[in-house]
Amino acid sequence: MLKRHDIAYRTMVGLSPQDISSFHDERLKTVAPSTTVRELAILSHVLEVAIRDWGLPLGRNVVKLVRRPVIRNERKRRLEGNEEQRLLGGCDGGKIPFFKTLLILAIETGMRRGEILGLRWTDIAHNRRVITLTMTKNGSGRMKCLCHSVRSTH
Repeated sequence: MLKRHDIAYRTMVGLSPQDISSFHDERLKTVAPSTTVRELAILSHVLEVAIRDWGLPLGRNVVKLVRRPVIRNERKRRLEGNEEQRLLGGCDGGKIPFFKTLLILAIETGMRRGEILGLRWTDIAHNRRVITLTMTKNGSGRMKCLCHSVRSTH
């Protein structure tokens, strides 16, 4: 990543916003925006340490002058054809109790693994068939309706 890029051959003092922007644009051609953001964060941190802790005479952290790519976390993939049936069938005879039930919950609600594993009994309103997620990956809360009838997992 960084050491294979031309930016690795620049001095910290000689780094310009154009160098960072070039790195940014080239990385976006081969990796996801989230990877580029993480790599820019590493560069930014290195420059911050050089300025604050090592006293390197840099006028500013040039990484902070370059816009960060927009990260879109939307999911577009859906199960097709008999994928759900095959997926649930693969859970039969498994060693993890209730795995199939958790998988059905994920399919029905679109909840992420971390959201499901972070559930508390107080988040579930059984009488209303609603799960309240107070904090999600994107930083906001939401509610999930369990509108479908409960499927048999056996």
